[in-house]
Amino acid sequence: MQQTSLFLNDEIIQCLLTHRNPSKVATAIKGKGNDFVEPLITIYEPKAYPLLLQYMAQGYSYPIKMLNNSDVEIVEVDPYFIQNINTPKEFEIAKRELNKL
Repeated sequence: MQQTSLFLNDEIIQCLLTHRNPSKVATAIKGKGNDFVEPLITIYEPKAYPLLLQYMAQGYSYPIKMLNNSDVEIVEVDPYFIQNINTPKEFEIAKRELNKL
């Protein structure tokens, strides 16, 4: 399972809030050039709830499945801000990057 990094900042959150589209199921962040949105950096509208339940009933326990198959507002950002940290090596690299800030 992937874990989103801590490179996310106030500017990215404000960008997500500014581009929120309540007429869609959700508004999600996606790194430019990435294939998928980040389900942890998403504003889920109330209409997403029954869809999430529907996907769970079909055996899909990850919200990414619903997001990829629904009407979602996508906000593209620099992929630096949403890096995934999956290995000890990636974790060490991320810690070095954060120490530079």
